[in-house]
Amino acid sequence: MTVANDNLAEIQANLGALLDNAPYDEVIKSPQTYEPGAISFKIRFGHIIDKQSKTQQEVWVLLYPPINEKRHAEVRFHSFHPDTGALVWYDESNISTTVSTLADAFRNPKKATKHKHVALAKYYYLKALATKETETETETGRASELKIPIPITQTLLESLRVVCWEFEEEAKKLQSDTLGEGDGSDLSDPPDDLLKPTQQPVDSVSIVTPNLSHIPTSNSQQVDTLLAALDEEIQLQSSNNKLVNEKTELETARQEIAENLQKVEEELQRREQQLRANDEERASIEIRRKQVVEGLSAADAFELGRSMEREVKRRKLD
Repeated sequence: MTVANDNLAEIQANLGALLDNAPYDEVIKSPQTYEPGAISFKIRFGHIIDKQSKTQQEVWVLLYPPINEKRHAEVRFHSFHPDTGALVWYDESNISTTVSTLADAFRNPKKATKHKHVALAKYYYLKALATKETETETETGRASELKIPIPITQTLLESLRVVCWEFEEEAKKLQSDTLGEGDGSDLSDPPDDLLKPTQQPVDSVSIVTPNLSHIPTSNSQQVDTLLAALDEEIQLQSSNNKLVNEKTELETARQEIAENLQKVEEELQRREQQLRANDEERASIEIRRKQVVEGLSAADAFELGRSMEREVKRRKLD
């Protein structure tokens, strides 16, 4: 099996038929080549109003696969500047609440949170990649775009579980409304499951790793609040991780600079020592030269000088 299929199987093993409620059929994909580190297609997330031009811009989702087994996959949201065409990123803000309209694939019925939409985006990408790989591998043998598995965390699973519950609850409500508009005789003997109370006691929820498997859909507002808090906490942790990594890099750079400065100082000291040694040698040569000519007459000194000139010329000729 491919990496995407393996990832998808892990999600399906945890959520099962609940995933059928996510409107994957509404996903709108488009090829992309401007971000080489991301998957080769983008998914439409919705629209946002540009503050300056007051025009409506499409917002897209990109998925950046893990670069090694210790890294997570990154989901990023962006649009294109209406005048320059430059990329405009929305990763420092909660795009889920600032977007003017959501695409049908991401239009969850309850409160929109970035955590839910990131979970949906990862699921949609895995499903699309699994389908794409199944279609192309047998025909062309092309390698998968996803080389390293995406970590399927508890946060991802619970966020996906909640948003799929929301879609399921909406579908049930629409079905109930449709039945209510029909002949009243059709509702004279409702199914047993519609007569059962939906309210159940809520288990305690941990903010760090919430276990939402026993929380009824009627309490989704509380779940939204907890997930929003968890989303903010994860963003802070991500910011801290980035700052720690940058601090480590700067400390490493400072250490390298210090080591290089130490080497430069040592080289400077060696050069200074060599210059002093050369000065001492030059002084010794001058003393020897004076000793040779000391006591010679002017004629002997002149003849010695001519002999030196002839010897120097001969050496140059050689």
